[in-house]
Formats: sequence, structure tokens, C-alpha cells
Amino acid sequence: MKVYLVRHGQTDWNAARRIQGDTDIPLNERGRAVARATAEGMRDIPVDVMFSSPLIRAYETAQILAEGRGIEIRRDLRLREICFGEYEGFLLEEIKAREDICVHNFFRDPANYVPDRGAESIEALYARAGAFLRDEVLPREKTCDTMMIVAHGALNRAFLSCVQGASKAEFWGGTRKPSRNCAVNLLEVRDGKIQILEEGKLYYDPALFE
Repeated sequence: MKVYLVRHGQTDWNAARRIQGDTDIPLNERGRAVARATAEGMRDIPVDVMFSSPLIRAYETAQILAEGRGIEIRRDLRLREICFGEYEGFLLEEIKAREDICVHNFFRDPANYVPDRGAESIEALYARAGAFLRDEVLPREKTCDTMMIVAHGALNRAFLSCVQGASKAEFWGGTRKPSRNCAVNLLEVRDGKIQILEEGKLYYDPALFE
């Protein structure tokens, strides 16, 4: 079974480099255009089952990708983005410049990330991703050929980390690439095991959206 793991399209907070977490920000017009271009690039890939984060930026991306396929989009709370609590809405440059803000370590030193003020831990993110793989992905190997999951940058990295057995310290390391909007990771499930076949593929020409 093939699993296409997709990040949502762009939002205004993405464009401003503002921390979103699980704040429910919609796609902007560029985000919708990139999602449509991705849908066109993936139109010849059959999809049997589609899951989405319930956050609107991911669900709207999933709706665009599902157009003309006649399949249900199943929303699952475990696919929502990591929560940064009171730090959501901060500019990324502010976070990276202030070591007194816990989220600074999420990006610079994840091994020492200790969440506060309502932020979620990396361990909790791994637990959600792992539970979804165990409960929704692995059991479908014998009944499904292709699955699509539309979620978020950090959540998708947690999926890859779970597959690779990567530690908290390796969250941003290894072979993983920066995740652009609508970037696609391809996983394969075979004989009860998951492997990563491809990371960060774009099914659209990014030069068209610069």
C-alpha cells in the first residue's frame, strides 16, 4: 500500500512567517492555487482512502485534492498540528531570537524542548502520529492500495520520525528536507512495515508561485 502524506497549502500566517500551531487559519489565494496545481499534478494517482486534519487549512487542501475522485474525506483530531499554546501568533523571527521562549528550542534544539503556557510536547506529537499509523494506516494494508493524508509540517515530520525510529533530538535532522506547502512524502506499507520512499516532492512548479 502506498501512502501519500501531504502538507496543506499556504496561509497568510505562513506567508508572514507567523507561528500557527493549531490556530485555525484558512488558506490564502496562493495556497488554494498551489493546492489546485498539486491536485492537477496528482490527478493520475488513484486514491482509495483520504484522511485530513480537521484544521481548515488542511481540510480545504484535502477538498481540492479530492475533487472529482468521489471519495469521503475522513477528519481525524490526531492529525492536527502541534499546539504552541500562548506562543501561537508570534513571528518566527521573534521565537528564534529569544531563548527565554520555550518554542525557541523546538526549532533550534528539540532534544531540550520543554513546552509551557499550553504548548504541546514533541512526545505527545509522536504519540498522536504513532497511534494514527497503528490504528488507521497499518490495518488497511490488505484492503487498500493507496491512501492520502493531508496534514501539517510538524505533524508530518512526526510521521517520518516514527517510521524511522528517530529520537526527539533528530526531529529536524537526518534525511528530512524542509517541508514546503503542499509538499508530498511517499510511504509504502508492506508486510506490516512502513518505509519512506520519497520526501518533500512537489507536484507543481514552484517558480510559478514565486
